[in-house]
This record gives sequence, C-alpha cells and structure tokens, in this order.
Amino acid sequence: MGESRAALETWRYLLRRFPLTLAAYPLMDLEEADDVARSFLADGLRIVRARPTLAPHPRRLEHDLLLALAARAYRRGRRRAGDRMVNEAADAHPEGAETLRVLAVEAVRRGDHAAAHRLLDAALARADGPRTRVAPPSRGGWREP
Repeated sequence: MGESRAALETWRYLLRRFPLTLAAYPLMDLEEADDVARSFLADGLRIVRARPTLAPHPRRLEHDLLLALAARAYRRGRRRAGDRMVNEAADAHPEGAETLRVLAVEAVRRGDHAAAHRLLDAALARADGPRTRVAPPSRGGWREP
C-alpha cells in the first residue's frame, strides 16, 4: 500500500473515531474500497504485534484492530475468518465486552435474535463487572449495594 493510500486511510480512521472532524469528510471526497481499509487495519495489526512499544496499550489496540477486521469479514460473508479474529481478540483482551458485541451484531445479521440477546446480556454483565447482591432484612427481594 502506497504512502498516499495509507494517509487516506489514516484520515478515514480519524474521521470515524473523532466526530468533530466529520464536517471535513465530504470535503475530502473519500470513496475508497473496503479492501483498502481492511489492508490498512491488517498493516496496523502487523505493526502493533511486531513493535508493541509503539502503543501505550498494545494488547488493547490489537484487540480493537482484530475486532474491526472481524466486523469487516462478517459483513463480507467470511464467517470463519470473522470467528477466528474474534477469538484472537478475546485472547488479546479477555476482559473486554466488545468481542461479545461484535458476535451479537453477527447473530442479528444471521437472524438469531435470541443469541444476540444472550450475547448482549453477557456483554453488559462483563462491562459492569462482578456485583454482589445483598438481600434486605425487611423485604424478600434483592438489592444492589
């Protein structure tokens, strides 16, 4: 990938991540294929894996790049590749709930709404962290501390 394409994809990434720059998006006339974005993400993943000292949280960045690649694979109908990348992302950052969210989106795309609900419930539980529940002395219900 040439320097101009890398610069273009960097801008596209920044425009998606930082909403204040969205006003500049139409001015740049960015109409590149998804393949370019995928190759840019894959290059970023390769760089992070080769030189983890370049990022403050390399495992988290690796996790995010893998999930972005997995989402693209799922959208293109490449389910096995998407599943493999989601598994790698879960290994890179096991406590993250984003892996379950990506799987929930794929479940909705396949029409499996029950699985999507279960995955989102698990993602919410993981995002909230473990909670202890205490029964109040006067009532039989549960309350959170």
